[in-house]
Amino acid sequence: MQANPGQKAAIETRGRALVVEAGAGTGKTRVLVERFVHLLVANPDWPLESIIAITFTKKAAREMRTRLRQAIEERAKKEGAASIWAARRRELERLQVSTIHSLCARILRENAISAGIDPGFEAIEEAEMQVLQEEAVRQAFNELVDEDSPGLELLAGLNIKEVREELARLIGRRGTVQRLFDALEDQDGLLQKWRAGLESMRQALWQEQLANEDVARALNETAYLGVPDGDDKLKDIVLAAQQGCAAARNEDILTACNLWSSIALVGGR
Repeated sequence: MQANPGQKAAIETRGRALVVEAGAGTGKTRVLVERFVHLLVANPDWPLESIIAITFTKKAAREMRTRLRQAIEERAKKEGAASIWAARRRELERLQVSTIHSLCARILRENAISAGIDPGFEAIEEAEMQVLQEEAVRQAFNELVDEDSPGLELLAGLNIKEVREELARLIGRRGTVQRLFDALEDQDGLLQKWRAGLESMRQALWQEQLANEDVARALNETAYLGVPDGDDKLKDIVLAAQQGCAAARNEDILTACNLWSSIALVGGR
């Protein structure tokens, strides 16, 4: 490849850590392959497995491995059967090119006794991981309900779907999250602060709604609706709506929302 100055520096720089940033399709994989080969050229006594190349996806790892094979085979053909490259071509299966997960799994298997794990473990696939994360989040919500946790009051003011998605993301970074929580001096105090912040946000949103003329008019008019007599199906609906309006005027937003959400209107002729 004809490398530009930036790529050439990325390929040939040695003796220090190096970060390469570039957009999609700009030749990052080619640069990595050339850097890999350059290190082998500069260190003829290095075996193939002395360099480890890792990436995020299996597809990218396969692509990098294929390109490295091609580069090594081309050099072996060019320099002849007696060259170090011919020897390396015979050892292509020793290339250490894999995903981060595969590398970690290999290290753990090689040190299973020290790590205290079964060496026969398998890395979980992403699809299965997502299912388990969703199940963990569901169980957490169920425990909150079963324990009548004070956290339910906080959840009531949030979009449950968004909370589920955020919890799933946090599970994926649970190590970092745990370290952050362990570093907190007063977790109970933080919870109280979050509660106060949620209540403040809820009140601000409610005041914004009250400033809407249509909402204010609906609240006032609903209070004066006539309540149907007897077994009229609208009776419970009107009562729930009026009770919700009364709670809203008293700034009991949670009660108001619960009453309004209990109303089930079904269209018909």
